[in-house]
Amino acid sequence: MLLRGPYGRQKDNQWFRRVGGPSLILFFYTLIFTGIAVWRYENFLYVESGDLTIFEQVIYNTLHGRPFYSTADGQNHFGVHNSPILAFLVPFAALIPAPYLLYFFTVLSIAVSAIPIYLIARDETGDELLALFLLSCYIMLPGLVGQIYQSFHEINLVLPFITFSFYYFVKERFYPFVAMFIFGLTVKEDVSLTLFMYSIYATIKKREMKWRIFPAIMCIAWLLLSVKVIIPFFNNSSSYPMISYLSDMGSSFSDIIANTLSSPQSTLQRLLQPDRLFYLYTLLLPLGIILPFFSAEAAFAVPSLFLNMLVETERFRYVEAKTSWGIAYIPRHMSLIVSVFLFISVIYSIKNISSAFGKYSKPAMFILVFLLFVMAGYGDRFMMSNKLYKRQSATASSNSIKRMLSLIPYGATVRADNDVATHLYNRKDINPSADTDTDYLVLQGLFYRNNRGLLNGDTGNPLDASITRKYDLVAFEKNYIALFKLKSRR
Repeated sequence: MLLRGPYGRQKDNQWFRRVGGPSLILFFYTLIFTGIAVWRYENFLYVESGDLTIFEQVIYNTLHGRPFYSTADGQNHFGVHNSPILAFLVPFAALIPAPYLLYFFTVLSIAVSAIPIYLIARDETGDELLALFLLSCYIMLPGLVGQIYQSFHEINLVLPFITFSFYYFVKERFYPFVAMFIFGLTVKEDVSLTLFMYSIYATIKKREMKWRIFPAIMCIAWLLLSVKVIIPFFNNSSSYPMISYLSDMGSSFSDIIANTLSSPQSTLQRLLQPDRLFYLYTLLLPLGIILPFFSAEAAFAVPSLFLNMLVETERFRYVEAKTSWGIAYIPRHMSLIVSVFLFISVIYSIKNISSAFGKYSKPAMFILVFLLFVMAGYGDRFMMSNKLYKRQSATASSNSIKRMLSLIPYGATVRADNDVATHLYNRKDINPSADTDTDYLVLQGLFYRNNRGLLNGDTGNPLDASITRKYDLVAFEKNYIALFKLKSRR
């Protein structure tokens, strides 16, 4: 029998803390949350599913000869966002169904981005155990893990690139930094607003000129190329459609910037409205409220945070999920970059605060990390709610919907609500809001049938004549869902 001495056990402990611990945590994290995401998809439990249908079709159509096109959106995706990174997912879609693929890469993106977070935490705290706790807090941030409860968005893929770029910046490894920086730009055009901050940060840190000039030139060039050339070309206009979210402040970037700068008081009042402050509270709660603001790294979160708080619509900031204890406000995908850099700032803040305690800096650091761990767990309590894992009583069961959808021939065009449309993405034409007639029509709601035909359960009146005139009823489940087929034209 081979006996292991104290030295051997010490080496095992070091290996676990340095490599084994983080690897196991991230492996099981990826496994568990991918499973949860796929299970929720199969049971129609996702929140706000519209964008999921769009991205499913972008991937599916690109694989089948119509690059980046989505009938769910009615246009090429480059007409909305400049996101060439999506092409990377296409080969995988030949092996894995698109929705599974999108959610797997969402979870994988969080897990991979946690590697540099762990390395930074280990270097700054000088303790592998503390770094493991910080790693655990990071991957459970509501702004990150909450994305598996929502639709997929391309910005989910940016996480590894922004965390690795920051790590390589800190380590002063320019060429790996450049690689991660460029990959980050390819995720979405507005990522350039955040990455531009490297130019300012490099100036503060008194880095060589290449660290200051490269981020500024690349970000300005990529943003202008995206909003002035690529996106207008694909949407056949001269405008950037996302500007509509700030339409009350102006019809162009120059108008919005001018209005913001010319009236700082009204801009400040806008940012301090109760719903904006509540959004800020939602983001900061799992980060210890004030912890992010004891280090300069929080500046990286400013561009995205400023835009999120500036827009009028609340759907830019969070989704409302019903839980056992009430409404949970889960940050939307627009908050991903904000959450990441606020957490990086927390790591440096913990170091800065604990260093003020002199010889007691280590205990102070442990206390701060423990408090952060508790706050992160409190912010994630929405995940323990049973209401997030069951369908509402006024909705058809997942099995009923699947049986209904199985009656639709492959290749037929379909109009259906978004949560059903996500399961019909692999066809030529699926549009939740089609103006033209489709081969099949799926309606969800309160229905019942008598000698007058199918009636609306809310009003007791027959269905709209425009539907019954054009479509024959194929099947329905009382109170929940009905399937119609377009009548034959003679």
